[in-house]
Amino acid sequence: MNPNNRNTRIVVALVAAMTAGAALLLWLERPVARLPAASLIAAAGEPFDHMVISLAPAEHIEQLAEADCAILPDGRFTWNPRGGQLRLALAAAPDGRLDQAQVLSLLGILGQLTTSRGLPVESISLAPESDPRLKPDLPPAAFDLRALLEKKGVIK
Repeated sequence: MNPNNRNTRIVVALVAAMTAGAALLLWLERPVARLPAASLIAAAGEPFDHMVISLAPAEHIEQLAEADCAILPDGRFTWNPRGGQLRLALAAAPDGRLDQAQVLSLLGILGQLTTSRGLPVESISLAPESDPRLKPDLPPAAFDLRALLEKKGVIK
């Protein structure tokens, strides 16, 4: 056997094996849950010195209109900042829990505000009326929200 033919066959076999291996790994790889693109239109607007996160129960939907950022149960959000203190409100789902899409939107917004806007994590707080430690009769979504923010190191 000619050494050039043997080298060619080895190189072709290696390329084919690596290609097949890469294709198999891509096929086996689980899709990664991506945070929604929380592109905040007014990202270059007035700076924020503090952020307050609250939960708006279904019966108090007017709280969403007063908020600078309102996150709906399906994950969509409105963005209308006024500068200074940023008020972020989450609309409680009818079942009283936080929806996964809502959590992803909240994390995306928090991530963008803390990285691109430079909002210190220490300046983010949970509104007293939405804190289940102060009001134990709140819906389960308030407990979920507090647990999420504590787990992510946003509040203590």
